Amino acid sequence: MAKVIGSGDSCMFVVEMGVGPGRANNRDDVALVQYFLNLWFAHPDNAGARAKAGASLKVDGLIGPKTNGRIKAFQSYMKANGRALLADGCIDRMRDEMIMIGDDSGSVYAIFCLNVEIMQLYVQDLVNLRRRADYPNRLEPMLMKYVAGLFEDAA
Repeated sequence: MAKVIGSGDSCMFVVEMGVGPGRANNRDDVALVQYFLNLWFAHPDNAGARAKAGASLKVDGLIGPKTNGRIKAFQSYMKANGRALLADGCIDRMRDEMIMIGDDSGSVYAIFCLNVEIMQLYVQDLVNLRRRADYPNRLEPMLMKYVAGLFEDAA
């Protein structure tokens, strides 16, 4: 199940079980990846990548060839543009909420890269995504759990 991690005014949306071929493909994890990919490809700065990736995804939490293709297209574009990203066609959970892969490649997790890209293109605080008209209802409970935790920590 997708979740929000972080503290204070800094947070990140993460998958818990992985999305893509050979992964668990939990519906909330898939919906989060679909939504983030749609946001990224829709931004005017990414018109070149969008032309190669095709139509936007239905954010339904169901994995299929279109979602898999979009994951690969995003990862390929990022790698071609100098990002140290593991481009294996999967969006994996971050082990121990760390950014770096535990190997010698120095690659970052694709979910981390997606978060950074969305923050840079749309909002500095990812919690504000819920104010967008296209924010998926399916993702609201995980965000509200995070926000409620902030209020508990402040009390």
